[in-house]
Amino acid sequence: MSEPRFADGIRQRNLPRSRADIHDFIDKTDDGVEKLFSALRDIVQAGASSDNASPPTILLSLDQGEELFNDEGRDEAKRFIEIVSKVLTADPRTLASSPCARTLSVCCRATRPSPPCRRKPSPST
Repeated sequence: MSEPRFADGIRQRNLPRSRADIHDFIDKTDDGVEKLFSALRDIVQAGASSDNASPPTILLSLDQGEELFNDEGRDEAKRFIEIVSKVLTADPRTLASSPCARTLSVCCRATRPSPPCRRKPSPST
């Protein structure tokens, strides 16, 4: 977001740039993540070399996703899962990936009617 075209594009759309402001925006705006992703996608698309280029896909990489299932921080984890689920359902050009220590990479595309893919823990790792 510090690259000039992103900073300018976000500023022109009156969207937050600092971590604290982004956190507040997502917490207080029902479709905050979708608005941010849409703006980022529009900014990238505007800089594309071809007018007929496909809109970019946003990849959410969820590091240490297994911590979402711990007792500690359960309320935060529940809220985070709600936000990510909503984004994946609303935005077909958003993917989520979570490389976990005992799980193969999970990659979900929120296109329907097929359900998101899930992998069970691998006994060999």
